[in-house]
Amino acid sequence: MSADMQLPAELAGVDTMVFDVDGTLTNADHQVPPRVIESLRRLDAAGVRLVIASGRAPKSCEHTFTQAGLHGWISACNGAHVADIATGEVLRTRTVPAEMLAATLDVIEEADVPCSIMTAEDVLVNKDSFLTGFLEAANPGVEVEVADLRAVDPDTILKLMPAADKDTMAELFPRFKEIAPNASLSLDETCEVIGPGAEKADGVGFLIEHLGFDAQHIAGVGDGGNDVEWLKLVGWPIAMANAREEVKEIARLQIGHHLDEGVVEFVDAFLGLR
Repeated sequence: MSADMQLPAELAGVDTMVFDVDGTLTNADHQVPPRVIESLRRLDAAGVRLVIASGRAPKSCEHTFTQAGLHGWISACNGAHVADIATGEVLRTRTVPAEMLAATLDVIEEADVPCSIMTAEDVLVNKDSFLTGFLEAANPGVEVEVADLRAVDPDTILKLMPAADKDTMAELFPRFKEIAPNASLSLDETCEVIGPGAEKADGVGFLIEHLGFDAQHIAGVGDGGNDVEWLKLVGWPIAMANAREEVKEIARLQIGHHLDEGVVEFVDAFLGLR
C-alpha cells in the first residue's frame, strides 16, 4: 500500500484505535519498530485514544505504550487483564479456573512438553526450551523465568501457553480444547489456554462499555483468527495484508503488510484526512 493511499472520508470521524501487536505492529523480530512507535505518538498528539489488544503479557503490552511515552488502555493475555496505563488501575481480571489449570498441567506433564504461565507481573516456564526464546522475543521488557508451575498462586494465572512441535501439538490440541473450550492455536506450535470471559472480544467489549466509547467511531487493526470477534465490535475493522482470510472477510479496509510497516502508511493517510 502506498503512502498516498486513499481512505474513505468518513474514517476521519474515528476517535479511538485498537491495535493487535504481533503481526500488526511488529517486525520479523517481534519488536515494534521506531517508525511504528512514532506513528502511535502522532495519533496520540492528534487526540486519538489508543488501545492495545494482545495475547502478550501485561508488562509487555504496557511496554508498547511506555517506550513511546504514551498513555492508553490494554487488554492483555487476550482479554484476561484490562488496565488503564495512565493510572495503573486494573479494570478487569479473568484468571484460569483451578480445575482448568490443574487439568492442563496434567496433560503438559504427561506429554513432557514446554509450557508458560502468565500473570500480571511475570512470565514463567516449566523448562528452558525454544518457548523461552520465543517468549523473550515476543514480550520485551519482561524476564522469562523457569519455575515450578504447580507452585504458582492459581488466583494470579491469566494464561497458559503449552508448546510442542507441530505434529505433537496437533495431537494435544483436542485435549486442551476439551479442558478449555476457548483454547486456541496462536501458532502451529503453541496453544493458548485462558479462562471463561478472557477472550480478546471480552476485553475490548468491556473497555468500550466501561469507558463509554462509541463503537462506530473506533477503528481496530488486526491479523489473527483471535482478532475476528473483537473486530466485529468496532465500526472500522481493518485487516493487515498478512491477515488470515477470516479477518479480511469481515474487514472494511485492508492495509499494508506488517513487515512493510503497513500501520505507518495507514496512519499517514488517516491523519491526512484530519
